[in-house]
Amino acid sequence: MLYFEDLTTGRQVVFEDRYRVTEEEIIEVGERWDPRPFHTDSEAARDSLFGVLVASSAHIFSIYVRIGNADLDKSR
Repeated sequence: MLYFEDLTTGRQVVFEDRYRVTEEEIIEVGERWDPRPFHTDSEAARDSLFGVLVASSAHIFSIYVRIGNADLDKSR
């Protein structure tokens, strides 16, 4: 079990599982939870700081939790 106080600056955690994020999923999650144009509209995203459609932090965190739990389940 890894706790917050076990983390150090620069430490990398590598998970076995992978998750492919689709444009459709980025838009779907963005429209529901974080409807800024760079999460919901490919054309508007081109004019943003990122220049492309990007997943929201809530979306990325959810994927991180899913993958982390999958690896945890395998170790039990």
